[in-house]
Amino acid sequence: MQRPRSFSFSSFSTVADAQSCTPFQGSPLTNYKCDVISEGTNILLRANQTYNAVDAAAGASTRLFGAFVPPACRTAAIRMVCLSNFITCTTSTGLKLYPPCRSVCETMIRECSAIAETLGVSALLPDCDMITNATGTPLPAFPPDGTQCSTGPDDPIIAYSQADCPYPLLYDADGEVGEPLEMCKQKCRTTVWSDDVWIGGYVLLYVCSLGNFLTGCFLLTSWLLNPKTRRFPFNTISYFVLSLWPASFVILWGAFFNMAGEDIMCTWDDVPKPVVMDNAGDNDGQGVACVFQGIVVYYCVLACVIWWFFVNVDCALQLFLKVRIEKFRWLQVLYHIIGWGVPLIGLAFLLGFEKIGYENTFPVCQVYLDEDPSWWDWAFFFGPMMSFTLLGMLLMFPGIIYLTVLIVRRLVTGARSKLDLFSFVRLYVSLFIIWAFTIFVYAYRIDVEATRSDVIHAVRCSLLTGEECELETTFSHGLWFLTIIALTNMITLLFITLGTTKVTWEFWLRLFSCNSEESPGMHVWSVISGRHLEDDDRGFELRECDERS
Repeated sequence: MQRPRSFSFSSFSTVADAQSCTPFQGSPLTNYKCDVISEGTNILLRANQTYNAVDAAAGASTRLFGAFVPPACRTAAIRMVCLSNFITCTTSTGLKLYPPCRSVCETMIRECSAIAETLGVSALLPDCDMITNATGTPLPAFPPDGTQCSTGPDDPIIAYSQADCPYPLLYDADGEVGEPLEMCKQKCRTTVWSDDVWIGGYVLLYVCSLGNFLTGCFLLTSWLLNPKTRRFPFNTISYFVLSLWPASFVILWGAFFNMAGEDIMCTWDDVPKPVVMDNAGDNDGQGVACVFQGIVVYYCVLACVIWWFFVNVDCALQLFLKVRIEKFRWLQVLYHIIGWGVPLIGLAFLLGFEKIGYENTFPVCQVYLDEDPSWWDWAFFFGPMMSFTLLGMLLMFPGIIYLTVLIVRRLVTGARSKLDLFSFVRLYVSLFIIWAFTIFVYAYRIDVEATRSDVIHAVRCSLLTGEECELETTFSHGLWFLTIIALTNMITLLFITLGTTKVTWEFWLRLFSCNSEESPGMHVWSVISGRHLEDDDRGFELRECDERS
């Protein structure tokens, strides 16, 4: 971190040093804060000193006393800075200087000592007992009140502005005075992205979500209607698809609002802020859509990880114990209780504590992170996800190893297995890639925490130096894009590995084929109900139905 800037409190001069006593002309470089203190006075200019130099010196110090400084300290410090730089003078009976009175210094010490100690800059506060030899005679730098000194106006009101918010925060005029995080907000749309990268992420999110949504419709329809897929492994995988499919829908739904020019993630205020449950009702309920999206995304993503674990349980029972899951009805009931109940419990806690909203680092409403280091999403989202991911790994990797052994044995010895090894290969490939997708999500969340620390570092640096400290972020753009791909392509992955099989295409061909012996409605019912399976060896052909049939 850069070294804190020293405050400018020592502009005391002798009459011999004076160039002129000129009328105060405003203080644009302090953002006009000193106008409240010095308006209507004459101020001292030393030899070879310009008015702009005095203004610049005052501005460099007033920037240090912004919204993150307690209001009483801010007022006292700005009064001190302005009276020390714009030194009041008169020429009616010869040139006379009026430095800040001792009470001005003591007020600043009293109001600012606590925060100066907290920030570790107590040594930079003025010494009210300081002696100056500017005239050749030792005199108090801050003369006692009632002598030749200035206190400025009583109870000055110094307005807040963007200059009071350290970089990269934005000033919000609606924020409550004395509440720094209400007055200075992070940019809605994170500051660590360029506009081009952010738009690219949006396009990728919506395109992938559309593919996820359409393939989800196809898989759910195929697997639920086809009697051959209403058993292992599709009976459990169908619930995995069903748990994640609504999330794709609400992401596309949010895209519809955004394309219509109605941003659901940032408020419509003069200074847009992330939508959270506290402000969702503002602007005629503009943020309700974001909260709804956050609820669905949270519930669906957590539920899909739990159902991924259940698919691993089914595979282990079938592969190791040669037992079909259909024989354990009680286990299937337990699946539903845990798979839908655990996300519901977590959601109840998050809604109760109002932790659903827009998080600046991802283009979807979800679990809202506090300004301070947040544990909410770890406790109710990533914690349960990681627990079920770990349990699934303990079943998945032994299954992959055992399956590999069976395949090698079959290739070497020609031994036959009652298991459809090729189907298990496709299934475990799907489970492994989904597991890899979740790893990207966890890595992204850790990277987000590091980025939040970088932003806090930049704010603290700007606060102590009065300068715009650059963000030293190491946020990975590649990881961001991979996380978007991971969250919005799980169903598409299942379509590629499990949905494009002979069983699926055969079902659709049979469904749209025509049987002249029965009506179209009865034909469709016989295909869905499974009666056609009794006549599989007869074959079928695809042809148009005539009007009579």
